[in-house]
Amino acid sequence: MFEKILVIDDEIMSQQHTKKILLSEGYRVDTQSGGFLGIIALKQEKADLVLLDINMPEQDGIETFKHIRAIEGLEDVPIVFLTASGNSGDVATAALLGAVDYIKKPFQPEELLKRVRRVLDKDKISKIESGKMDIRMVLWVIRFPWRLGLLQWRMLMMP
Repeated sequence: MFEKILVIDDEIMSQQHTKKILLSEGYRVDTQSGGFLGIIALKQEKADLVLLDINMPEQDGIETFKHIRAIEGLEDVPIVFLTASGNSGDVATAALLGAVDYIKKPFQPEELLKRVRRVLDKDKISKIESGKMDIRMVLWVIRFPWRLGLLQWRMLMMP
């Protein structure tokens, strides 16, 4: 089972670069060029992770984030801000709203992949612990334990 990642970014070159990196690791990737389109895509098919640019025309990433959180069934989707903005106010706002991470562009492919893996693995563990994850996901964790950190794996195996 491959995780689906939605990239919402108005810069097409940035979108395609991010998509190429994620596809190389086997993730399913959808891209949207704005907040409104991203929300429509999420309503049609929930993503396992959203990478969201802050600075976009029409509806910025902060407003898009608030709209996503207000939609029933999408309030728990992990959202990572992926942006060229170095504004410390944006970072603080993202953290206060509940974004799980903030990655500054330009980024190294390894850094993006490391952070995406960490967010997705942490999300899987919390779903297992809360009983929200179905058996297919539990089997995925058992089949691919190297995707989890050693400590996380030990915690899963403890009675």
